[in-house]
Amino acid sequence: MSIERVPTGINGLDPFIEGGFQRGSLILLAGNPGTGKTVFSSQFLYYGAKKYNEKGVYVSFAEGRRSLLDYIRRFGMNLEELEKNGKCKILDLVTVKEEGISTVLEVIMEEVMTLNAKRLVIDSFSTIAQAFKEQIEARVLLHTILGRIVKATGCTTILTVEIPYGEEKVGLGIEEFVADGIIKLSRRREGEGIIRELEILKLRGTRIPDPVHLFTLEEGFNILPVFNITKVREQRSWNPIKDPRGFFSTGNVDLDNVLHGGFRRGSYVILEAETNVPLSAIRLIELPLILNFLSQGRGVAIVPPGGTDSEQIHEMIQPYIPREIINSNLKIYEEIKPEKDQSKPYIALMRGGATNLERDSAAWSKIQMELMERTRKPILIVVGYDTLESRYAEVPEKLFSEIGVHITECRAQGNLTLAIARPGLRITKRALNMVDIHLRLIERNGRIFLYGVKPRTRLYHVDCHPEIGWPYMRLTLMA
Repeated sequence: MSIERVPTGINGLDPFIEGGFQRGSLILLAGNPGTGKTVFSSQFLYYGAKKYNEKGVYVSFAEGRRSLLDYIRRFGMNLEELEKNGKCKILDLVTVKEEGISTVLEVIMEEVMTLNAKRLVIDSFSTIAQAFKEQIEARVLLHTILGRIVKATGCTTILTVEIPYGEEKVGLGIEEFVADGIIKLSRRREGEGIIRELEILKLRGTRIPDPVHLFTLEEGFNILPVFNITKVREQRSWNPIKDPRGFFSTGNVDLDNVLHGGFRRGSYVILEAETNVPLSAIRLIELPLILNFLSQGRGVAIVPPGGTDSEQIHEMIQPYIPREIINSNLKIYEEIKPEKDQSKPYIALMRGGATNLERDSAAWSKIQMELMERTRKPILIVVGYDTLESRYAEVPEKLFSEIGVHITECRAQGNLTLAIARPGLRITKRALNMVDIHLRLIERNGRIFLYGVKPRTRLYHVDCHPEIGWPYMRLTLMA
């Protein structure tokens, strides 16, 4: 026999729980203060009425009616309008004391029956329990809610429970055995932002392949998708983004906004990516920047990060930029390999090794000057720090000295340098004190996040959308 499911109204959650909650189930929503319980439960009620024509009752023991309505309106939900249209009912029971609880249950039951409600939110059980002197009385009340209201009416019910900071136990302990489902919300600091986590501890009759999901409260309660590069169906030539005065656009509108215009001219930028961050996530920042320079007739010089060669970079760029521009304005530094055809016009050869550092560095500077003279425009330099350190590991002090010279030259010439770094590199630690911008990419539970260390920015979720013919990085604020 198939189980009837109730869509949760939470964007991105239903596919992970077989389509929604079981109809008529009691779901315990637990978490510390400020973790998103009110937004979750309000969204469950609001979209139940708005999208699925299921009327609902919201019972608030923790927050006054006006305060609740004003708060959830910030997330795009107008429960007041739904109430006027007879699709929901809000019961403000903040002032109820122990002696009035039994009467209140009758009121809730009556409202559910009168409205023919299919959804019920009780926020919060912790507040009700505090009205009793003995825990046993609160437990009896919980059984009453389950037996007389949830089971008798068939309402799919969310019961919120506060978890005090420093504690792991959910509520009084017995709720975990009574409830059909338990969802725990939590949050933790990460850089200058907050990562929010939803954990499904229990959901009867439901297969849970992945019990932990990250979410944001930006524009409502939204489950964040696992990072994945979506293939572009129809590739198109890159449409350049104009530079704000005094800046270079990053090639991404969202990132430009985060950095208040983009990268300042003459900036030396380090993009530091954790080990678990895939190369494809780094490319979402690197590729648009390269394309935006080339499409405006500017030069780009690249020392590829480890594991990447000139052909891979060429394949990455060529669908979006005309061949003649690539051959003229792109130079990819590659170590000499006699067995490989390195006669392509966009390949520049380097020798590598400790004894050749100064020679390679001089040749590298010459290539940059030639690009600037040919285009008569500032250029972009992309450098893989792991490549530099592996090729010149025997002379770290000389290598760091050369990096210092390049930082100075970049600023003086008004160019832009993007250095891509992985953890554990010696030159990264030293260079960070000298650079203008330090961005970090991190991975948590399969999701990718970006934030600025210098200058400090808030935390953003990174997602890929194949918009307008090329991979587009969308940044969502972690609120």
